[in-house]
Amino acid sequence: ASEIEPVVMAPIIPMLLANGAHGVGTAFSCNVACYRPEDLIAATRRALDGQPWQPLSPWYHKFKGEIQSDARGTFHSSGVAEHVNGKTWRITELPVKVWRDKYKGTLCSMVEDGKIEGFHEL
Repeated sequence: ASEIEPVVMAPIIPMLLANGAHGVGTAFSCNVACYRPEDLIAATRRALDGQPWQPLSPWYHKFKGEIQSDARGTFHSSGVAEHVNGKTWRITELPVKVWRDKYKGTLCSMVEDGKIEGFHEL
């Protein structure tokens, strides 16, 4: 091994929980949310001290929407929308892992179905 490259990587917090993961491998799917590094450090310290586990809440850097848990412990995110006037809304934040094009397609379908009136992009 080179002097620059480490032989082993031994992170002090579980990096899978810090970065999150999503995918399918060997017929099993996973969807792991991201968690605040400070919360992971506190949880790791509690575990090392033999204290009981406390649930963590997902966190995404600079995300301004809300993340809430339902009765089953499943988390759901919502974006940010501002009522400008009359029938006009300004969407400034989409829910976590929702892509702009897919969201725009949903809005177009709602316009075609007559559920909402037309929309404009800025």
